[in-house]
Amino acid sequence: GGFVGGGGSSGSWIPEAKCGVPCTVAVARFKIRMCRREFREYYFSRIVVDMAKTLHGLLNPCIAMQFTGSNCMTQIVPYTDRKWADIATPQVLAKFDEVEFMLDGHPTRRLLEGTVWPISAFSLDRPYELIPCGMSFTTYPLKKGVTLEMWNGLYTNEIVKLLSSEFGILWLFSAVDIAAEDGPVGVVSALYLCEEAAQMVQPKIGEVLKRMGCLELMRGLPYERTVGKGWTLRTPLAAPGS
Repeated sequence: GGFVGGGGSSGSWIPEAKCGVPCTVAVARFKIRMCRREFREYYFSRIVVDMAKTLHGLLNPCIAMQFTGSNCMTQIVPYTDRKWADIATPQVLAKFDEVEFMLDGHPTRRLLEGTVWPISAFSLDRPYELIPCGMSFTTYPLKKGVTLEMWNGLYTNEIVKLLSSEFGILWLFSAVDIAAEDGPVGVVSALYLCEEAAQMVQPKIGEVLKRMGCLELMRGLPYERTVGKGWTLRTPLAAPGS
């Protein structure tokens, strides 16, 4: 049978073309030992732009990063498919080694199958130039047996349009970590114009989850949502018609 869509009408449900792009995403999480600003400046100048220029199979925007608190960073890198994410692994781990002296332990990096909705092309920003934004990163505990197709099937075109128009979301990513220790976990991240915009969404998330039908797939509350100052960047956009 079909999935329960958030904005569906009555009667038989017909799957529609999604505006989302299937992908493989590398989610890396860092604990920073040294001053966040010092780490950020070093990482941005020595690591991120080089990754954007040398890794293959990246989607646009190609890297999104969130800083939370004084010592945590989450980095998301979407690839067109698993092959490119696997090929990039040695190069990315070598880059992580370059900042090891600034970290508390080694960063984690997980490859997840998911979908991105590139709502904004960031066409007014220069390629490989860091774009300040707000970023959220949320994990939802899911019931045993919930699959990526079940979870991402709730992100209908109507729901994505709602999130964009009501919350001002510029980019959205959703996946399911089926290998999580306590059971499957929904992983959702979004970019906003600024950190304050990402924070203002918080009181309305419960209503969105209910409208989408997410609560039926979740094994309980609470979910964990972190919001922080973010940055993203893009590679050159393809020419029209190419």
